[in-house]
Amino acid sequence: MLVGVTFTAVLQVVVIGIAMLQDGREAPIFPRWAGWLNIVVGATWIPGTFIVYAKHGPLAWNGLLSWWVPCASYLVWMAVMTVLLLKAVDREESEVLPGPTGPAAGRGVDYQLQLDVLRADLGSLRDEIGASSHHS
Repeated sequence: MLVGVTFTAVLQVVVIGIAMLQDGREAPIFPRWAGWLNIVVGATWIPGTFIVYAKHGPLAWNGLLSWWVPCASYLVWMAVMTVLLLKAVDREESEVLPGPTGPAAGRGVDYQLQLDVLRADLGSLRDEIGASSHHS
C-alpha cells in the first residue's frame, strides 16, 4: 500500500509543482526549481503502481523502480519541502511582524485595533440577532 497506490500522491505533488511554477510574483514563495522537483518526484512515484503485476525484477514490490527510487525520491522531496516551507513561514512572519530586519521593519500589526474592530463587529451581530429574535 505504501508505493502501490500512487495516483493521489502523484496528483498531489504534480499539482503543488504546477502551483509553484505559476507563482508570478516578483519574489515567489517557493523557487521555480522546487516546482520542477515536485513534478519529477511525482514521475518517479508512478512505477510503484506496477507492484501488483510484477513478482520479480525492477517493478516487483522490492524492485529498483517500484521501491527504491520512489522511496529515495520521497526522502529527498520531504527534506527539501520541509526546509522550503520553514523558510516560507519565516519570510511571511518577517513581512508581517515588526522586527529589526525585513521589508516590514517598523510597520507592525496593530493587534489592539484589530481586536477592537472584531469586538465592534461582534456587538453589531449580537444586536442584529437580538432584534430579529424579538420580531419573531
